[in-house]
Amino acid sequence: MENCPNCGAKINPNSFFSPNSLLSQKEIDLINYFTEDKIEGYCTNCGSQPFQEALASLNLEIEEIKEKQINALSNSVLCLNLQSPLGWDYDIVNIVTSKATIESNFLRGLTQEINDLFGVESGVIYKRISETEKNCLDMLRIHCLRFGGNAVIGVNISYYEIGEQKSLIMICITGTAIKVKNTSVFPEETRKGVEDFNFYTQKLWELEQIK
Repeated sequence: MENCPNCGAKINPNSFFSPNSLLSQKEIDLINYFTEDKIEGYCTNCGSQPFQEALASLNLEIEEIKEKQINALSNSVLCLNLQSPLGWDYDIVNIVTSKATIESNFLRGLTQEINDLFGVESGVIYKRISETEKNCLDMLRIHCLRFGGNAVIGVNISYYEIGEQKSLIMICITGTAIKVKNTSVFPEETRKGVEDFNFYTQKLWELEQIK
């Protein structure tokens, strides 16, 4: 090919003063993914900026899909402290665990200032612990899915002080991953969460192939 299909510029990758090459097929596919006109090819002269813009758009879309995937994950895998939910027909898959740490100095500094259970500091502590617990539960769900399960039962949350000065608090969550056969027992929200999670997982895979 002597000229660029898009701008008509001469293709001369070996030129010393103004080398110009065709973009790779993967780079072309990425540009075309975000444009209405599906061009056969681009050169470095006309395609470099559109490629960088398309790459930035792709990374942004991936981050947005990842956030939606995580939100769907929270609804797609039930985590219950019940040992044997009534009416569930399931097989035990494996034991799953997850853990995270919080700086205990952060908690102590705030608790010294708390005057009532509904104070501002109390809200900050509750938010920090809740966010950490949620992250742990999401990791528990991921482990469950990796083992082929679709729910976790017997969930237990424990807290430990660790470190030389007991400067960290570890949150540890354990449970039993199971494969529920009669998924009709799941709430509608959970069944919808499974559909959304699978959709976003597939979408992420497709976007990664483009990248």
